[in-house]
Amino acid sequence: MSSASKPQLSYDQSQVAAVRKAWIDAVLGEDVSRLAELMTDDVVVIRGNGQVVTGKSEIKQEMLQAFKRYDIEGTVASSEIVVRENWAVAIDEVASSRTPVGSIEGALKTHYKAVFVFSRFDGPWKVARAMELIG
Repeated sequence: MSSASKPQLSYDQSQVAAVRKAWIDAVLGEDVSRLAELMTDDVVVIRGNGQVVTGKSEIKQEMLQAFKRYDIEGTVASSEIVVRENWAVAIDEVASSRTPVGSIEGALKTHYKAVFVFSRFDGPWKVARAMELIG
């Protein structure tokens, strides 16, 4: 049995993967300013519960609240990045845990897929849309 080598990422795929990694690092580091730098102004996030959050300012506010309430840990394995002109899509498998700050309760563990859409119309690649797929 032969083993197939992993295909090399294109330059654009590598750039998108770097933005995705920076996003993950910013979430784990609770760095809302860095998250904002990685988003388009008209960013839209659809949570697994159907909640829709739009725009940088609303997402920043939501993330600040989340960071006050939870310690977030997690791992992400990108399964695929597809690039077409000024758009890119990354489909990730996410395993995370959220532990209430100051609580002795155990962590809430979640496992889900996430779809991130990136654009580069105004310069570098940025997160334009994100959707959590729970189930």
